[in-house]
Formats: sequence, structure tokens, C-alpha cells
Amino acid sequence: MALTTFIIATYNRAHWLALTLENILRQRDADWELLVVDDGSTDNTAQLVPSVQDTRVRYIYHEHGERSAARNFGLKQARGEFVIFMDDDDFLHPAMLERARQVYATTGADVVYYGSRVMDHTGALLPQAPFIPTRRDDMLRALLVENFGLSFALLKRAAVERVGGFDVSLSAAEDWDLWIRLAAAGCAFAFVPEALFYYRMHADNTIRDWKRMEASSRFVLERALATWPQATAPYRHIALARQALREALRRAFYRDLAGAQQKLSVAFSADPTLAADLDVFYQAACVTQPNGYKGTLEYLDLAYGAEFLCGALEQTFARADSVAASRNAAFALAHETLARLYYAQRELKLARQHLRRALQYQPTRALRRQVILTWFKAMLPAAWLRQSAA
Repeated sequence: MALTTFIIATYNRAHWLALTLENILRQRDADWELLVVDDGSTDNTAQLVPSVQDTRVRYIYHEHGERSAARNFGLKQARGEFVIFMDDDDFLHPAMLERARQVYATTGADVVYYGSRVMDHTGALLPQAPFIPTRRDDMLRALLVENFGLSFALLKRAAVERVGGFDVSLSAAEDWDLWIRLAAAGCAFAFVPEALFYYRMHADNTIRDWKRMEASSRFVLERALATWPQATAPYRHIALARQALREALRRAFYRDLAGAQQKLSVAFSADPTLAADLDVFYQAACVTQPNGYKGTLEYLDLAYGAEFLCGALEQTFARADSVAASRNAAFALAHETLARLYYAQRELKLARQHLRRALQYQPTRALRRQVILTWFKAMLPAAWLRQSAA
């Protein structure tokens, strides 16, 4: 595989950049160059990068603007046939580029993307199952509906240039927008079925500016649906519903409860299948868990999760034309979900209360194996469970 150019746009984050530079130098595949585009930093970035004793590392200064403009500036300076756009706090497995070479050799894809893990500010992996990509036959649909974890990729430089690079009008979600335009242009995507990219969670993450992220993401989605109306028509309502769901979960995490309930109600109304989806209900009930802590109990605030989920359901089924059977099934699933989670926390009294509520809404649920099992376990003495766990 020909030369690959890493492009890092950075602004006043030399403390993170130093770690990322050190990390890239550990790549087993040595056929690369690194362009650090200093987007008008006022810290010691200008001294840090030239101090790296490696001729493959180049420093370029750019007047401060949005990250997309800095990335496009780096793209124009790139020598590689392939490019990888990185943030200044990203972390890579040493075999990342090596594995990309192997996948490209067998697929010739324009975009090779990776699985990912989440780490904290110290570099410790957080207790979350890694995202491992799988085959998706319709990448445009997958990106618009799921907005799945494609956060890092090796790209053919010619393909990026053909679609115009990054949209400089976007202050967030510019990566998602680029993937969408590449997919719509017919570019071939391939994946490395391993977690070789690590997203670092810390106080400076741009994703924490959730209002800006929400506005940009919605703009990107709505523009894509309008740009390719025929291709996206079969799943337009599903894509909008999933976007509303993502917005609801983000708002709820940042404690905008009223806004979150309204957005979740919009999602349920736009795509009624979401109000019967156990995974969606788990996400809502566990909404206080930070990214990277999925599957743990440490950050669960189930009382808040219950208020968020049940309040959204109340808004959804408040309409006069709502179907009672659908309403009862949705509330039964909500309370069953909460019962399972309270049992996991060993809050057996609350688990039993929610199971009773589930059966009040839908008595036939008592015939389901999972409900019977949860009820049986919730009736066991708490002291016995503690002893068993020990």
C-alpha cells in the first residue's frame, strides 16, 4: 500500500497532542507521514511538534478557524495516496495501519474503518464492550439511520477530494457528513473487525457541547435526506426517528428532562416500533451512564431514567387516537425493563413493584419466561443474594 498521511488539526491542546504524537510513532507499519496543522494555537504547540526527532512529522501553521478548514488545509499538503484524519487526543493500536494494509489489499475499498474502544484521560480502558464493525450492504442507509460507530477511517485521498473534503460551514458532526457524502458518491467501504482505535474521554471533549452537536447533526441529516430524496425515501421517517432518539438520550444525560421527554415522544410517534424495542428502553432507563460505562451499575439513576422513559410514553399516548393495546404493551415493557435493572442493583422491593406494574398493564406478560425468572429471583431474600454473590 502506498504512503499514508495522518492529518491532525489541533488548537491549544499540546498536552494531549504530545501523547498522540508519541503513539503514532509506535505504528508497526512505517510507511506514513504526519501533518500537524496548528490551527492558530497560542500554547507551545509550535515548539512541541518540531521537537519530534522524526523526518516523517511535519508542522504547518493555519490561521484559527473551524476544524474542518484546518483539515482541508492539511489535505492539500498531503503527499500520501491515503489519508487518516485524527483528533489531537486520539490513540491508536500499533497494528492499526498494518491491518488496514491487509484489508485494502483484499478489498481495494475507498474507506477502511475500524472498531473502537473508549479510554479515560489516564489511558485506562473503560468498562464498555468494544464496537466491532460488521458488514453493511447499504452504507448510506446505515449511516443515516444508525449513525453507527464509524469514527475513524483510512481514506483514499482522491475520494475525499472528489466529494469536496470537509464542509467548513459545520462546527460539529463534520466527520458524519463526510462519511455520508462518500457513501452517496458510491465509494466502497470495508472494515477491520477489530478495535484498533481508542477514543479518549476527558473534560475537553467537543462532544460535551451537546447543543452544538445536536444542531449540526440534525442539519447534516436533513440536508442528506433532501439531497438524495429518492434513495432515502424508504427509510426517511426511520432516520428522523432515530435522530430524535439520539437527541433525546443526549438531552436526558445532560439533565434537560423536559426537552428529552419531548424528543423521545417524537421518536416514538415517528417510528412506533421504537416503543416496543427493549434495547431502546434500556438505553432510556440507563441514560445517566456516561459513554464508556455501558453495562455497569455505577452511574445508574433509575428513578431519573424511569421518569424520563415513562414521561415520554405518557406524552406519546396522550393523543385521543392512541391505541390502548399499544399503550399497555409499551408501559408493560418499560416497567419490566426497570424491574430487571432494579434486580441487577439488588433493589428487590423496587424490582417487585415494577414487575407488578408491568403485569397490571399486560397480564399475559406473566407467561413469559424472562418475567417468571425475574419475579422468582426478586422474591429471594436479599441476604441470600448477597451471600451468593460473595
